[in-house]
Amino acid sequence: MQAVVNPPLQTLFGRLRERGLVRPEIAEADLVQVFKMTQLGLTGAWVLEGPPWKETKRLARQQIRIFCEGIGRAERT
Repeated sequence: MQAVVNPPLQTLFGRLRERGLVRPEIAEADLVQVFKMTQLGLTGAWVLEGPPWKETKRLARQQIRIFCEGIGRAERT
C-alpha cells in the first residue's frame, strides 16, 4: 500500500515546497508520514463516532488548520 500512497504525497509536498509554501527544513518523508498519520486518526475517529460525525468534522477542520499553520513558511517582514 505504501508504494501506492507515498508517491502522490511526495509529489504534493515537493510541489508545495517548490512554491515556497512549506518550510524547507521539514523532511519530505516526515511530511508524508505525518499526513498519513493524520488520515489514519481521522478514519479511526469516524469509526468511533459514527454518523452524523459532527465532532469528527469539527476536529478534522481544526486539526488540518493546525497542521497547515505548523508547516507553513513564516512570513518575513
